[in-house]
Amino acid sequence: MRPACFAILCGLMLISAPTYAELPGAPKPVAGSLLDAPESASDLAGRWSITMLHGNEGEPTQEELVISSASPGNIQGGFLGAPFGQSAMRAVGKTTVFYAQTDDGTGPVYHSGRLVDGVVTGQSYFSNRKELQIWQGRQMVD
Repeated sequence: MRPACFAILCGLMLISAPTYAELPGAPKPVAGSLLDAPESASDLAGRWSITMLHGNEGEPTQEELVISSASPGNIQGGFLGAPFGQSAMRAVGKTTVFYAQTDDGTGPVYHSGRLVDGVVTGQSYFSNRKELQIWQGRQMVD
């Protein structure tokens, strides 16, 4: 098949492809889904007690995530003892997602997470070690 014919065929398939909700057997949104009852950006602000898992080696460690301010599009604060550099935040229904970059002294560390029902979960990628660690936590009560 010629490349141009293949591209046209693929284009037709994309144009006529059903949406996810139209697929047979696709689950329908239910009450209590991630799109219900939005959390506000300010719910992310505060101090968070984080349990960080270090792969199959070592015990989990307790860390502190600090979000000093959160507004649509931006968060400020720090994690793992370093201030945020670049950051982003977005609330989508009941889920607030965020991204921040820090530096551990040996290279950039990229963090992303989500806040759902008062629990923040995420992952941090340590670029110098090429290591991905997952974490979860709850907001501290002062």
